[in-house]
Amino acid sequence: MLARPHWTTDAWLAVLTLVLPLTIYWLAARATGLPLAGLILVATAGGSLFALGLSATRTCRAQIDGSTLRLVAGGLFRHHVPLSALQLDAVQIHYPPRNLGQVVGRRLKGVSLPGVHLGWFSMAYGRAFVVGPANTPVLEIRTGDGGILLAVANPQDALTRIRSALAGR
Repeated sequence: MLARPHWTTDAWLAVLTLVLPLTIYWLAARATGLPLAGLILVATAGGSLFALGLSATRTCRAQIDGSTLRLVAGGLFRHHVPLSALQLDAVQIHYPPRNLGQVVGRRLKGVSLPGVHLGWFSMAYGRAFVVGPANTPVLEIRTGDGGILLAVANPQDALTRIRSALAGR
């Protein structure tokens, strides 16, 4: 149901966790005489952060389990919403070129990278749980205490699945 991250997210992760730290260390080593062997340590730490970032962007799930919508954002953040709390009459679908970064407000507890937003964000109507890459259609569903935003490849299909699960209870 959720969309896959775009390759640009992986490129940004590589730049932020590998290229930038290695470049800074290399320049600092040349200017101050730091040992070049430290590049191995920086590369190892950066590689670990890169792997963690890739894992976070690829472990997003939205699953209907009985009468509950279970959301996992990056393996780090989880949210369970009863299907009965979903206000399906107030659904909004945001299509690109308006991306998720233009829809969500301030990050409360989550991760924001170019191309992906995961976790809790503020919205005009309260807190919203956000799952998925940013440059895909976004399904915005209000709940009793806030909302959820799901970046999905096919929002109509996702909405149909949620409605059929709600009708089949």
